[in-house]
Amino acid sequence: MATQSNRKSYTLTYRHDVFEGSPREAGRWQGERMSDDPWRASFSGKPPFLKFYTRQEAEKALRLADDHCPGIAEEIQGASETSRIPIEKMTFLGGCVEVNGSRYPTLYSVDGPPSVPTAEGGCSHFYLPRHLTSERHLQMGVNYDCHPGMQELRLCTTRITGKAAHISFSDNVFGRTSGINEHGFAITSSLGSPRSEVRIAGFTYNIVSRILLDQCASVAEAIDRLHSLPIAWYSNYLFADRSGESAQVEIACDKLAIRRFTSDEARALWATNHYTLPEMDEFIPLRMKQSLRRWEFLRSHLENAPFPIERPHDLLSAPFPEGLCVSHYLNGFGTLESMVLDLDAVTADVCFGPPSRNPWHTITMAQPVGTTIHQATIENIPAPKGFWATAS
Repeated sequence: MATQSNRKSYTLTYRHDVFEGSPREAGRWQGERMSDDPWRASFSGKPPFLKFYTRQEAEKALRLADDHCPGIAEEIQGASETSRIPIEKMTFLGGCVEVNGSRYPTLYSVDGPPSVPTAEGGCSHFYLPRHLTSERHLQMGVNYDCHPGMQELRLCTTRITGKAAHISFSDNVFGRTSGINEHGFAITSSLGSPRSEVRIAGFTYNIVSRILLDQCASVAEAIDRLHSLPIAWYSNYLFADRSGESAQVEIACDKLAIRRFTSDEARALWATNHYTLPEMDEFIPLRMKQSLRRWEFLRSHLENAPFPIERPHDLLSAPFPEGLCVSHYLNGFGTLESMVLDLDAVTADVCFGPPSRNPWHTITMAQPVGTTIHQATIENIPAPKGFWATAS
């Protein structure tokens, strides 16, 4: 049990960047604004099991990324120009696994990398159809859980030429996590199978999320787009659009399981850090007890709810283990960012830091270009013994 003596409070600094223009202009703006510490590390930090690309490898990876996300090459090159960080050091593109002198690029290796581990992060998220919200709006909620040293703590509002404007937290600068775009199409995401190993080459979730937010206006478009992407990650996604269509999507690298719901079939959806669709039964032994506990919290509040949810934010604020807001930051599992996405208003209510301790801010697509700094308070509570234990 955590006592007052082993709790410690910290202050985290977040930034909200609003930028626009051509892809190259957007890249140059980011490279210039994020060239100082601690933000500079967001461009080129990499996990210890990866080597940086060579220039030739990076250019090939950049071409592949640009084939699926047109304009991203210009954006990265623009950022490279103003930050003076070469593209081969840009973490967004991945890197190489090196074994016995052989190099396996994570984005395009024909044989796939020889086992790249996923993280032990968290995240909880849900979708509410109109009849389950007091405002009669379509809404989605997500808590993003991780170690604070592993995230850049940066919200982006982007208005890039040729792409859908969107609001989302960034990952490796050019990637995205969960968010909403100008069409009222929204996605939320979580790690689907922590500790599973990636053995094929392709895009991680942050590239996938960026592609979907940039390019899709509907659930149908997003599902079609997913089927065209080389994916090398384990993810749970929820998709929704303003027509009332929604989808639960579970991804295990090149294996996809999808349940799609029309507006006439409207129901609440929720996900944490394990798979629930029968196509993914092989992953049952990897389900963590704490993920099941958060999933059950959401089920108990959302399944067959007798009345509309007055304030979805409160679901995200309830402290774990009874709720979703987790404080085990130094153990790699603390709530860093929360969002409630309103698909009808096309806005995002954002909390920098855990919503149990910090205020909410309403973000729109029309906010002026610039950077706003936000301070947030977190309190670390050591994780109890067995926190990462599997259920079986």
